[in-house]
Amino acid sequence: MACCARTSCRSPWPASSWSTASLTTSTCRRRSSRVPPSWIQGNLGYVDDVHDSWSHMTGHCNGLLLWGGVANPATRQWVSLPRPDRIRIKGFIERDWLAFDPTVSPHFEVFFMHCVSRRYENQAELVPANPNSEWPPSPYIISAFSSETWRWEQRSFVREGTVPRSIDPKLLPLMKDVFSRHAVYWRGRLYVYNIFFIIRLDLEDNKYRVIQLPPTINEAPGDILPHLGKSEKGVYYGFAHSNWCNFQVWFLNESIDHIEWMLKLEIDLKPLLENFPWEYSHGSWFVQGVRDYDDETLDEEKTFSPNYITSILGFYPYKEIIFLRTSHMRAMAYHLSSSKVEDLGCLSLAGDDSIKASFVYTPCFFFFEKEDEPPASAS
Repeated sequence: MACCARTSCRSPWPASSWSTASLTTSTCRRRSSRVPPSWIQGNLGYVDDVHDSWSHMTGHCNGLLLWGGVANPATRQWVSLPRPDRIRIKGFIERDWLAFDPTVSPHFEVFFMHCVSRRYENQAELVPANPNSEWPPSPYIISAFSSETWRWEQRSFVREGTVPRSIDPKLLPLMKDVFSRHAVYWRGRLYVYNIFFIIRLDLEDNKYRVIQLPPTINEAPGDILPHLGKSEKGVYYGFAHSNWCNFQVWFLNESIDHIEWMLKLEIDLKPLLENFPWEYSHGSWFVQGVRDYDDETLDEEKTFSPNYITSILGFYPYKEIIFLRTSHMRAMAYHLSSSKVEDLGCLSLAGDDSIKASFVYTPCFFFFEKEDEPPASAS
């Protein structure tokens, strides 16, 4: 398992630099023996053609990384992508999302779309320039890039169900520090987190649906730390209360004519964190990235125990396991089915570095294809 984290640091390293902290454990292990772990580089040092404005990682999907190009760290294959046309819309931020499933096709797609930007109180209008208008519109026009045709095209998605005209005022104070970074690609559908709701794109039928967040989220006491991810059965949404020990995990149960969130877990981890036998020498994290740690080991001996959750690092894709980061920079794995907890070691970074975002990376030993010209070969 590898946890990829965007680290914020002071000069001379850019604030948008990425590093990869990786940890292999007996439980969280899924690796092919064909390529040694040292071959997989999180810093993409073998890539030599990166757009200046797209010089940091923006997405991932099934082993591929999106950074203005697409790279596969397991095979060291990469391609640079042409830029899409940009249209600025007030109140929205431009994001690109990657869709790739090697069991279905050797080709990938990138979707460039407008997502709701974070808002503050008294900013409930979805489209400030046109109050009471619905978002997204129908049809919903999105720029899409295909490695099969190697060009950007306009894709049109027709609405299913209803869409909001404004943001629930109860959500505004809870989400004031949340950004739309997460997406899940699952069985031909792309689920894009828009802070206040989720947009599901059906890539085969060219339809979209707005999915509201779990029903109790607006009852959270204070700021929340959300994470949309993929695990054993599909799409999961977890959130913790900032600087508290309470967190919830929801599963999106979907059928042909019915969609509902099912609560998988609601727990207060305070008693566990206070009494857990932390194994301070268990597991080590290694860092690669723009900031050169020289494969530095991040595990440190600590004599104090974590007492609250600081973020959700991600979901394990093959079992119902959620990875959490606690105070004092400890990482832990929580098994939803058995309530088993594992200490994954210390994630503290050097100097002024801090973790701003994270996702669970699983290697894909598969070469994607490009029709017009061969992609860059492995180094």
